[in-house]
Amino acid sequence: MAISGSISEAEWLIPQPPHEMRPAADHPDPEYERRWKDRVWLRDEGKCSWCRKFEEYVETMEVHHLTYERFGNEQSEDGCLLCGECHAEVTQETRTRRRLSRKENIRNGD
Repeated sequence: MAISGSISEAEWLIPQPPHEMRPAADHPDPEYERRWKDRVWLRDEGKCSWCRKFEEYVETMEVHHLTYERFGNEQSEDGCLLCGECHAEVTQETRTRRRLSRKENIRNGD
């Protein structure tokens, strides 16, 4: 499946520097997490926020964190729905940017 957008066209999907990392612990309230994901799913109407395909045309749909600032107490705007392929691509880009940012900080003595 070809992705309809490029990373540069979807910058809003990638957490801004310092490219927040998911907390190592599981979600502190799995029931809240399920309800939060349901709210995001309903708001996005079962459609990938990037490639815009509907859930019935892709293998998986996942809720993507746009920020971990309120981890454990997420609001609808803290996430978006992505198909599995787009989610993997966005996650990989985020990790790449995080590594490059760390290397830059090391070079600058930060």
